[in-house]
Amino acid sequence: MGSFGEKKASRDVGGTRSWREGAASGSVLNKCRKHSIYFPEADSPATNDGRGIDMHSEKVYHLFGDFTWHNWQVTALFGGTQRSQPISWGPVIFNDRGTRVTDLRNYIEATYTHRFDAARVLEWSTSL
Repeated sequence: MGSFGEKKASRDVGGTRSWREGAASGSVLNKCRKHSIYFPEADSPATNDGRGIDMHSEKVYHLFGDFTWHNWQVTALFGGTQRSQPISWGPVIFNDRGTRVTDLRNYIEATYTHRFDAARVLEWSTSL
């Protein structure tokens, strides 16, 4: 556990064999910062006197892999961040734990390469 309630776990692996090689990395992070945040503009009994309770948190994950097998190479990245927001844009319920911002980053690419000789190479690639 880190400072301010931060928890993180990560793992990296990699290896090479005669006709294949690969590497992978992954991590998760959970940050719980301040227990209570005061918002003077929301100070009323209907909004918990302007106090956002357990609302300053962030969850982050990533998974990365790069693998080669014969003539194929596959690279992938999946990641995301989710942040709680005690107040937000537009009409929301103050101090609702369901009010959050989510940002996702996902990418995958596969490439096939074939060498006919030193001057001629075929390479085909696709990605999402």
